[in-house]
Amino acid sequence: MAVTPQRCPASEPGGGANGWRYAAASRFPSTGPGAVGMTRWAQLIEQQPSGGDSTPSDGTSDDRWRTLLGSQGFDRDHDPVEFGRVIALTDGVFAIAITLLVLNLTLPAAAADEPLFTALADRGPQLLAFFVSVAVVGSFFISHHGLMAMFQRLDPAMLWLTVGYVGLIVLIPFMQGLLGDRGDPPAAAIYAVVIGCAASVEALMLWHGKRRGLLRYPLHGRLAQLEFARAVAPLVVWFTSAGLAFVFGLWTILVWFSVWPIDAWLVRLEQRSSS
Repeated sequence: MAVTPQRCPASEPGGGANGWRYAAASRFPSTGPGAVGMTRWAQLIEQQPSGGDSTPSDGTSDDRWRTLLGSQGFDRDHDPVEFGRVIALTDGVFAIAITLLVLNLTLPAAAADEPLFTALADRGPQLLAFFVSVAVVGSFFISHHGLMAMFQRLDPAMLWLTVGYVGLIVLIPFMQGLLGDRGDPPAAAIYAVVIGCAASVEALMLWHGKRRGLLRYPLHGRLAQLEFARAVAPLVVWFTSAGLAFVFGLWTILVWFSVWPIDAWLVRLEQRSSS
């Protein structure tokens, strides 16, 4: 029996012409009410092998059914457990990464004989690297949270992108230690490159989701341009700062902080476009 995918009606939250307003606003935590995303599960049903009853009657057909679903990924509404496992993985990695940051903050044994504020001043580069890294990890967590709010379905490619993404996130504590202990231009450049790579994977996730039809609502027009601008702007800043680090040294950190006002400006443009 063929099933036709149904869009969320305009009378429901998140439906109709304003459906994408929720997805755009959800990238900004302080805005965006809950919305009902349209399901793409019917597309999976339509792609099942033709002929006979769709209900598996034996082990072989049941295996084919599971293989079909696995090849199409996991739907938010019909595979909440499997979909949630991906979210749980990334949330766990973020929690571990932000916890590991504090482990790089130590006072040497010789500092026991020094005044407290003198010892802390000597650890200034490590403290700076810590606060910068907390802001970076927190920003990635908020951005990824908003990104996943856009997705209705995850396919195998998204799973592999997620593995690469969390692999880069867990490198941040090591990069923090490198930046705090050495504090030289190469350390700042390597830090910026790693963060830029993580931002690139996040932008690739959004591009892949649009290309493969994994998003809750179609992404097009000015909102699409602004959303991709938000995804691309951080990686441009981070990769550019990697080169600037050899010229300005640790002063390049000031360039890193430009990511947040740029994103806030793009968010305001999104909100105006969706109103």
